[in-house]
Amino acid sequence: MKLTVTTQMHQNLNVDIAFFLPNLEAGGAEGAIVALANSLASQGLHVSLVLSNAKGPFLAAVSPAVRVENLSATGPTGKMGTIFRLASYMKTCGPRSMMSSLDVPNVQLVAAARLARYKGLIAIGQRATIGPVYERFGYVRKTVYLTAMRLAYPCADVVICNSSAAADEVCALFGMGRDRVISIHNSVDSERINRLANAELTDRWLLGQNTPLILSVGSITHLKDRLTLIKAFALVSERRAARLAIVGASYEPEEHAKVVNLISELGLSEQVRLCGFDPNPYRWMRYAAVLVSSSLTEGCPNQILEGLALGIPIVATDCPGGTGELLEQGKWGRLVPVADIHGMADAILETLDDVDPRDGRLRAADFSPLRVTSAYMSVLMRPGVAAMTSADGSTPRS
Repeated sequence: MKLTVTTQMHQNLNVDIAFFLPNLEAGGAEGAIVALANSLASQGLHVSLVLSNAKGPFLAAVSPAVRVENLSATGPTGKMGTIFRLASYMKTCGPRSMMSSLDVPNVQLVAAARLARYKGLIAIGQRATIGPVYERFGYVRKTVYLTAMRLAYPCADVVICNSSAAADEVCALFGMGRDRVISIHNSVDSERINRLANAELTDRWLLGQNTPLILSVGSITHLKDRLTLIKAFALVSERRAARLAIVGASYEPEEHAKVVNLISELGLSEQVRLCGFDPNPYRWMRYAAVLVSSSLTEGCPNQILEGLALGIPIVATDCPGGTGELLEQGKWGRLVPVADIHGMADAILETLDDVDPRDGRLRAADFSPLRVTSAYMSVLMRPGVAAMTSADGSTPRS
């Protein structure tokens, strides 16, 4: 079956759950939502992905059982246009539940629901801790974003976070009770990942050497703190032969330039490879001796879940978010302080020398798609959702 993308809105589609995102570019939230939508559809539910623009590499990963709706909202008025087109979708198609992810789409979904007088359940997903993400913003931009979130989030029926840390922060920032703010981790499909890890990889840089590969999967952005990772790798390479590969897209040109310049300044051009985005990073993971997460903040980091599923030893920063939760405070991998160059280097070296690391596949079993999908179904398909309307036909929000 081929994936169908439609711009036609049809009434009475009997949609159980619709997910709203701007697009399916290469990011952790996009990958997690696609995996969730596919899993829910496999359970026999009618699932739709509603996208401001149907583009991005994760579009190819959407199951043919999931309907993709393209709002085609472009241009300088795209964000406002998205709200009106999303409201039209909600009026016309009337899904039983709708869920968004990412901060701006969360605000857009709540606004569209109000405009459409939507009667179903509104769930918004908080994929990362908020404070560290906005600390680099200017005062005006930060105030605008956080004010919009403070107005929007309490209007949702439920906020679903992918870590306990994010859930606690939402409650504190927006004055919401834990009865409406819950945490559900991302899932990891161990069988699929292990299958994809066996795909052919013909990279000469990778295959032409026999030194241990240190790998990090994720974008080249400030929040991923690639500068600390590269400086730590420089210390590692002084003590033993090794290579570092970073597999991920580059969204911040200034940060990318800093990374490239640092690699050159440290004389690491032959040992460090920026591989760009790969829709199948697992074939790189297959060769990794250590998987490193250097982030300043995280939600529920997919690369760590995937590393666990492949049994790769892990080193990660104990940053705000769900990293420590996933690794059970160091039981399933070494945790180091954020931006600690020497601590990260020491942890990498200790991991390379560890002859009997814990088998992370045992931990990965706790995040099976069936468990996570069941948790989402219990929230998004709870009885009485369609009837949760007030006398004037609008959905009551507290």
